[in-house]
Parts: sequence; structure tokens; C-alpha cells
Amino acid sequence: MTLEAIRYRSRGHLEILDQLLLPLETRYERIRNVEDGWHAIKDMKVRGAPAIAITGALSLVAEMVDKEFDSLDSLLRFLQEKLDYLLTARPTAVNLKRAADDMSLWLRTSQRGRMQSMIQKIDRSVFFSIMVKGQS
Repeated sequence: MTLEAIRYRSRGHLEILDQLLLPLETRYERIRNVEDGWHAIKDMKVRGAPAIAITGALSLVAEMVDKEFDSLDSLLRFLQEKLDYLLTARPTAVNLKRAADDMSLWLRTSQRGRMQSMIQKIDRSVFFSIMVKGQS
């Protein structure tokens, strides 16, 4: 049997293996938003620097799936607040900090006035590429 620490099956459907229960029990927990991701990281249900960072980023993606923003500024403000909040779950998580810093820089330097393009780019592929950069 192969265990996956993180399952991202479709847009917004994120599950993590609750590592607190291993080895006696194998149970996946659904992460629907940043709050769920924050608790999974804080409570150490997800472990390992890359997995922590990926869980944080994908929890943000899961929360954004059905959200709409009336302006680019509201989108950027929302993302920055969520990234800042995720960092409080485990302040010493270097990969999570690096990913949040990379994403914040990307958000600050992106071209204004292209909200639709921006929203389309904020998908798991963007977050995943940020998360694994320099990990191998």
C-alpha cells in the first residue's frame, strides 16, 4: 500500500494524510480553506518542510476556487492577508516562509489592470511551482 501525504484531486479538493494517527490509523482529512490548512500545519497533522509549504499553498487555492473579487486590489489584499496568516501556523517553517515570500513578491510586482489574467494564473500549478522551486 502506498500512502500519499497530500492529495489534490480536482480544483479545490485537497486532502492531507493525518500523520498524528500513523502508524495505527490511516485517515485523510479534507482541507477546504486556509483556516483548515493553518490548523493542519499548526497541529502537525502534516509534516516535512515541502509538505507543509504545499499544504499551505494549496489550502489557499482551495479557498479561492469559488471566490470572486471586484477589483485587483481586493484580490491582492485577500492573498496577502491569507499568506501572512498561514505563516503564523509554523513561523519556523522555512519552505512555507520562502513560498509565501515568493508569492508576495510576485503579487507586488505583477502588472495592474489584468485581473482576469491574474486570477487564472492563481491555480495550483502556480503555487506548486513556487513551492517546489529549489526543493530538489
